[in-house]
Amino acid sequence: MTVIYNLKVTKWVFSIPKRLRIYFLYNRKLLAKLSICGWKVISAYLKSAVRHDGAVPGASNAVQTYGDFQNFNPHLHAIVSDGCFIDDKDFRMAPGFTRDLQVMIIQTLRFQYLTPFGADILKLS
Repeated sequence: MTVIYNLKVTKWVFSIPKRLRIYFLYNRKLLAKLSICGWKVISAYLKSAVRHDGAVPGASNAVQTYGDFQNFNPHLHAIVSDGCFIDDKDFRMAPGFTRDLQVMIIQTLRFQYLTPFGADILKLS
């Protein structure tokens, strides 16, 4: 048996604030956009953490929903490589999470991907 790459991965879960969940309940096409949004955030984080022009992160994600009207909870599960592939051969580890990186992820989600819902959505506290 051949192992292509033996590398460390981490599970990420993107949860949606309760105020936004109703949009996903009535417009299921947004679930696909949630998956794309999650990938963009993962990719941006890993590429900025590794800092190499040819950095390629790895991830597999899946949208999950459960609950009914009042308890509807769409969220994204992702299995993410802990770094990026470089030049098709090497793998470079990303440093661990810091508070600054968490803030960058939240700001990316708010300002780049949630603006189609309207300016009032940006007032998430």
